[in-house]
Amino acid sequence: MVASFTEMRPGLDALAAALVERESLTGEEALAAVQSALGPEQLARLRGRASVTEIPKSVVDAVHDRVDQGAALTTVGFLGGTGPTGRGLGLRLALAGHDVLLGSRDASRAQQAADALPAGGIRGVDNAEACAGSDVVVVATPYEGLRAVVGPLAGALAGKPLVCTVVPMEFDERGPRPLHVDEGSAAEQCAALAPQARVVAGFQWVPTRRLLRPDVVVEMDVPLCADDTDAAAAVAELAGDVKDLRGFHAGPLRLARSLEGLTPLLVSTNQRYKAHTGVRFVGLDLPDPT
Repeated sequence: MVASFTEMRPGLDALAAALVERESLTGEEALAAVQSALGPEQLARLRGRASVTEIPKSVVDAVHDRVDQGAALTTVGFLGGTGPTGRGLGLRLALAGHDVLLGSRDASRAQQAADALPAGGIRGVDNAEACAGSDVVVVATPYEGLRAVVGPLAGALAGKPLVCTVVPMEFDERGPRPLHVDEGSAAEQCAALAPQARVVAGFQWVPTRRLLRPDVVVEMDVPLCADDTDAAAAVAELAGDVKDLRGFHAGPLRLARSLEGLTPLLVSTNQRYKAHTGVRFVGLDLPDPT
């Protein structure tokens, strides 16, 4: 179910008013601020998200921006979502107000992973339900499981944005190295497995384990490769909902191998220097999404 942020505007105005003299407020105070202005259904959707320790004023400002743009909540499903990519990115999207379905071959395992995350709006389901119940689907499985996960869901993925975060990479005694993919990239393999899906490659460089710590700011660009401009725009908007991530359409899907191929270099650099580097495209002035 998609709920308009516009419907929540009165409650968010009350929440913003409560922050005039404070930088943040507790989850219970946030709920009290919005309870009178929201119906029970909308309140239930926000209850888990507002129970995080504190809601910074910057988050409220960002939500107001989305209201002004007529933005809506999105349900995002993760295939193979119990790993660090699904849990980390899923957590940040849930904290931004989206509903998240963590998919797995084992629904009970997925629910355990969802229960361990410090946000509401996250459920654990099997991969088929994560696909069927989502507006946007993210493939977060390791490369070796890609065919087995995406292939059987090709019909359900038809027409949906399908975000491939997969990196064909292995480790040996010398560190990480890229793997050859006959289709050219994992994202192009997704497109071959689900030819009617609107495949978007992206998020390969995002340090997903750091996303699992909501207090950590992950500042970097998220270039996206896709042949479907509208699908790329939708995914770029999702990326922008995570604080200090900047998503943008960088080129066609055939360039996804460049995104995937650079990842082992970034991993090696971070390992060598015990760092948490990110990538910014300096000098790139993107148009205002409004």
